[in-house]
Amino acid sequence: MKALAKLSDDRILSEMTKRVFSAGFAWSVIEAKWPGFEKAFLAFKPAKLAFQPDDFWDALLSDTSIVRNGAKIASVREECRLRAGDRQRARQLRKVSWRSGPPPTRSAF
Repeated sequence: MKALAKLSDDRILSEMTKRVFSAGFAWSVIEAKWPGFEKAFLAFKPAKLAFQPDDFWDALLSDTSIVRNGAKIASVREECRLRAGDRQRARQLRKVSWRSGPPPTRSAF
């Protein structure tokens, strides 16, 4: 777990994507195409990918530098959206926490 904690979001997303796309394919195919994946998926920067328009994702379905599996491409898109949403929620929670002060304590009775 400590090794995973040291990875940046883009490397976590990259590794997750590699494993998703490897399911049902020979690893050698995915490895050979991986430079294309890195380029097509904008180096797996979640903040960039999360807000790409539908046209961007649709174009990946015809990109011969990657494995063109619509469900797997959609899973990367959804993961980026979740990560972006988690970040936004974390920022909002920090703002609320700072504004409202410490949580109230409950009486033991």
